[in-house]
Amino acid sequence: MDAFFELHGVRVPRLVYGPAWKEARTAALCAEALVAGFRGVDTANQRKHYLEAGVGEALARAGLPRSEIFLQTKFTYVRGQDHRLPYDPKAR
Repeated sequence: MDAFFELHGVRVPRLVYGPAWKEARTAALCAEALVAGFRGVDTANQRKHYLEAGVGEALARAGLPRSEIFLQTKFTYVRGQDHRLPYDPKAR
């Protein structure tokens, strides 16, 4: 079985790594997942559950071509955030 499937013209991995609740270990664990063969990462801009900067750090260090990576993220509105809001809610 192929590790990817196609959905509306996009290659999507059948299995993705989820770095929720990893905090300071996010970059290291995401890097390990990439070394182990994961090519998909599911994250979000919700600081109370995810550290997206750590995902970015791991991806940058991995040196994989962008075409080999599937990155899924989500936007979380203000009421779903904690005090570490990762964006300015007043920005336009």
